[in-house]
Amino acid sequence: MDTTSNLTKEELRELDRQKRLHEDAQNFDIRPFFTQLMDQDPFYASISRRIRKVRSSALPTAGVTIDKNHQIILLWNPIFFSQLEKQCVRGVLKHEYLHIILEHIVLRKKDEHMVWNYATDCAINSMIPRNQLPDCAIIPGERPELPEGMDESPIADFIESLPPRKSSDWYYEKFMSNKEVSEELAKLAQESGDSDDASNSAGQFDSHDGWSNSSGVEREIIKGKLKDIIKEAVNEADRRSRWGDVPVELKDELRKLISTQVNWRQVVRSFCGMAQSSERRNTRLRRNRKYGIIHPGKRRDRRARILVAFDQSGSVTNSDAELFFGELTSLSKHIDFTVVHFDTCVDEENMYGWRRGQIIQPSRTRWGGTDFNAPTRYANENKSNYDALLILTDGQAPKPIPCYLKRAWVICPGNTMYFDTNEMIIKLTNESN
Repeated sequence: MDTTSNLTKEELRELDRQKRLHEDAQNFDIRPFFTQLMDQDPFYASISRRIRKVRSSALPTAGVTIDKNHQIILLWNPIFFSQLEKQCVRGVLKHEYLHIILEHIVLRKKDEHMVWNYATDCAINSMIPRNQLPDCAIIPGERPELPEGMDESPIADFIESLPPRKSSDWYYEKFMSNKEVSEELAKLAQESGDSDDASNSAGQFDSHDGWSNSSGVEREIIKGKLKDIIKEAVNEADRRSRWGDVPVELKDELRKLISTQVNWRQVVRSFCGMAQSSERRNTRLRRNRKYGIIHPGKRRDRRARILVAFDQSGSVTNSDAELFFGELTSLSKHIDFTVVHFDTCVDEENMYGWRRGQIIQPSRTRWGGTDFNAPTRYANENKSNYDALLILTDGQAPKPIPCYLKRAWVICPGNTMYFDTNEMIIKLTNESN
C-alpha cells in the first residue's frame, strides 16, 4: 500500500530530501579526512591518533566528551558531516580537538554556561582558517548567521565587534560585561532547557554536553591524560618541525601547558579514599533499632583496605625507591595500608602493614626483573582482604592480566608505561608539589 499518495508536494520533497540525507550519511567515510590531517595538519593528527572516534546519531552534529573510564571520545554524526564541504570537515575536526587541547572539557562550568559556550567557540574559531569553518560558525569580527526569529538579537552585532585571537576567559568577561547580550544568551539557554548542547543554538555547530561532569579528583586524572596527549603531540611536532597551520600564540601556550604537573598526591589519597570497605561491630553507644537498650546497637566502620605493591626490580633505582618510601610516609598520615615488595614474584615473607602515622625506614628485598602479573595475581587471590591495588613502579614491563580490584599505577620520574591502560596513572616528579 502506497502511504505517500496523500502527501503534499512539499511533504514529498521533504521526504525525498531526508532519504538522500540518510543515503549520503550511510556512504560517508570519515577516514580519508584523518589521513588528510596527517599530511597537512600533523599536530592535530597527532592529537587525533590518541583519542577514540565514535560514529553516533545521539547528537545532531559533533562533540567531544569523556567516558566513565576517563577516555576522551570524539562523537560525530554522519548526516551532519556528509553535508559539509570537504575543507569544513577538516575545520570541524580541528575545532573539536582544540576543545581538548585547551582543556575546555575539564574546566569547571561557568555560571552562565551558554555564554561560556560562545566564549570557547570565539577563542577556538579564531585559530582555524576561515575557509575551513561552516558558514554558521561564530567567528570574532564577523557577523554570524542567525536562525529565523533572531533578526533583532544584539548577539550578532556584538560578535562582529569582537577582536580575534583572545582567550576563552577574555571573551567570557566581554560577553558578561554586556548586559543586553548576556541576558539574551541566558534566555537562549533557558529556551534550550538549560542544556549544554549548543549545537542548535545561533552560530554554533557542535555539542558541549557532558563537559565538567567529573568530580575534582577525576578532573585531575583527566587533566593528567590530556597533558600526556598534548606533550607527545607537541614534542612530535617540534622534533619534525611540522605544526601545520597552528598559530604561534597557541604553540607558546601549549609549551607552557605541558610544563605543569598533575597534583598526584591528591589523586593517590583520593584513590585510597574511594576504595572503601565497611565492617559492623556491636556498641552500647548506639541504640538497637529493634530491642532498644536491651541489646547493643551496630556501628559501621568504613576504612580503605589498600594493598601497595612496591616494584623493587633492578630497573628501579635507589633514589626512586626512596622517593616512593617518602610518599608512602606522607600517605600513611591519612590511612593504613599493606605493603608487599615484588620483582618477578611477590615477596610474601617480608610484607608488612603500614599503620597511620608510623615511620618505616626504606628497605629493599628484591633486585630481579619485573612482572606485573605477580602482584596482580596476589591481589586477585586475596581479593577478600583488599579493596584496591596501588602499584609503585617504573612501568618497564608488559601489560598484566586484569585485576579484580580497583588498580592504579604510580610511576617514578622520567618513565612511562609500556602499555596503554584506562586505569589511573600518576606520574611523579623530582620536584616538590
